[in-house]
Amino acid sequence: MSSRFLLSLIVVMALAACGGGGDSSQDQATPAVSNKPIVIAHRGASGYLPEHTLGSYELAIRMKADYIEPDLQFTSDKQLVAMHDESLDRTTNVATVFPGLRNGHSKYLVSDFTLSEIKQLTVLPTGTASNSHPGFTPSMVVLGAATMQAGVAKFVAFTDTGMTTIDLADLSKFAAGVGVIIDYPAFALTREFVSQARAAGLKVHGWTFDKVDAIAANDQYHRYLSMGVDGLFTNYVDLAVLARDSYLAAP
Repeated sequence: MSSRFLLSLIVVMALAACGGGGDSSQDQATPAVSNKPIVIAHRGASGYLPEHTLGSYELAIRMKADYIEPDLQFTSDKQLVAMHDESLDRTTNVATVFPGLRNGHSKYLVSDFTLSEIKQLTVLPTGTASNSHPGFTPSMVVLGAATMQAGVAKFVAFTDTGMTTIDLADLSKFAAGVGVIIDYPAFALTREFVSQARAAGLKVHGWTFDKVDAIAANDQYHRYLSMGVDGLFTNYVDLAVLARDSYLAAP
C-alpha cells in the first residue's frame, strides 16, 4: 500500500435509518428494527490508517462496519472534501507544501485553499494509525468510458484537459475495476468490452443508472446485467435492487 494518501471527495456516505409512526401502511412497509447494536467507523478505520482517506473507508468496510461517519469541509472554491478539522494542520503536510499562513489566520484553514491545492497534500497518520495495514491493499475503481479499437477493448479516462485512452492491461496494474458510462453512443459499453476487462482482471461497473420509471429502469438494468457487469451506480437504489434480484432469479 502506498504511503501517500490524498484527500479526496467522499465516496462512502453513511445512510441514516429512520423509522416512522402513525400511518399503519407505512408501519407495515418498514422493516423490523434489529436489536443488534451497530458499529460506526469513526472517520473510517482511523485507528489503523489516516482518517478520511479512501483506504481508511475501505478497510472499515472490509472489517464489516455497519456505517462510516464522514465529516465535510468547504474549500475556498466551494468544493466539499472529507475532513474533520477546519484546518489542515493536524492531518496533512500543508506547512511544507504551502509555507505561510493565509488571510491573517493562525492555522491553515481548509477554506483558505482550493480543491486543486488540497489534492497536492499528503494525509498523515495520527494517533495509532500508520500508512499501511497488514494484509490490506486498497482497491481502486476508475471512472471513464468504454471503447473498442480494432477489436481490442480500451478504457477512456476523462481528465481536466480532455480524454486519455488506456490499455486495460496497464489499467489493471493500479486499479481493481472501472466505472464505465452507460447509454452514451460515442462510447458504447458492450459485452465484448466487459469480457476483455474481466480477462484483464478488472471489474466493470456501469454509471449512472438514473431512470425513474420502474419498467424502463428494469429493462435498462437487465440489459447491462446481461452483458456481465459487476456493479451498478444508481440514483434509485430500490429499483436497482429489484432489477438485480429479478435478473438473478430468472431461470
